[in-house]
Amino acid sequence: MIKISILFLFISIISCKTNSDNFEKFEISSTDGWIENYSFILYKDSSFILKKSPKNEWGKLNESEFQSLLSQIQEVKNKKLNSKTETCYDCSKVSIKITSKNDTLKIIQKGDISKEIDDLKILIKKITFNKKNFILKTYETFETQKDLEPPFPPKILNYK
Repeated sequence: MIKISILFLFISIISCKTNSDNFEKFEISSTDGWIENYSFILYKDSSFILKKSPKNEWGKLNESEFQSLLSQIQEVKNKKLNSKTETCYDCSKVSIKITSKNDTLKIIQKGDISKEIDDLKILIKKITFNKKNFILKTYETFETQKDLEPPFPPKILNYK
């Protein structure tokens, strides 16, 4: 029984290591449609940038935080979630980009956000929002943030 437990532990450690070796960068931008907006980038060295209006914060995750986020990111990636692009201006919206050595996955969901992505958002907030981070004085652009911006309103012509 002990040999089986040790074998299982060894296999899970190797699989985590393989996932983190392939991981390059993760980016998410999220809005609830009203007040809460944030963007988050996680790099392969476990450093991150968190953009909560009006400031950018930089921090570094410890190994267990990094592995738990990687595990949740891998779950989102493995589920092969589809983008959902409802037209709803005050609904929740999430844009995710997962970059690995071999490929890039981009998911945009508006309105009905999948459970896996919701769980990932909760974990990001739990780990990073109350952490003592350094304030960045630079402007970091978030590619995923552009996906959440509303379209320009149509032109209104004044007829006389």
